[in-house]
Amino acid sequence: MGKQLGKTGRKAGSAVLLAFAAVVLMLSRMETSLAETEETEASMVYREENTIRLRFRPPKGFSRSQEEGFGQFVRDYPLLPEGSPILLYNGQVRGQQENHAAVFDMKLSDRDLQQCADSIMRMYAEYYWKTEQYDKIQFHFVNGFLCSYSKWQQGYRVSVSENQVQWVKRAATDSSWESFEKYLDTVFAYA
Repeated sequence: MGKQLGKTGRKAGSAVLLAFAAVVLMLSRMETSLAETEETEASMVYREENTIRLRFRPPKGFSRSQEEGFGQFVRDYPLLPEGSPILLYNGQVRGQQENHAAVFDMKLSDRDLQQCADSIMRMYAEYYWKTEQYDKIQFHFVNGFLCSYSKWQQGYRVSVSENQVQWVKRAATDSSWESFEKYLDTVFAYA
């Protein structure tokens, strides 16, 4: 059964993990000696850097895509410093800390709303917001309701009663980052 609107029933949230970096490092170690592995890892990982593009270099013989768009946005999304722990929404350190290569420097709501998939949704929404493609920021709630940021910008807010959702004009037109954050909290509560 799906979620009931108005009842999140979520477990504690966590920051996005960068598992791909661990896979790249693991694949680079296949069929190499320990000395070659240390040399390969040393030439691929620049721990002091603060983006995927700068911290994780492609393996020898490969090059990184130069395409612009969402991929570039993710490659340049800020990372926390090397060794930073994964935190829960409430600031507590997550129990398991051994399975990540880096942690995005991503704002988490102080409410227990943002889960793994929500973090990817946030990244897409932030990309479209920063590139002023506001009409592309829209997510479906679990009941099928399409929550459009363009409508939110116009001052409409979501009104939920049981599984019924509708737009209600409650605010002035607002395209600020603060309003955008409130929109995302609403999406994370019901999507």
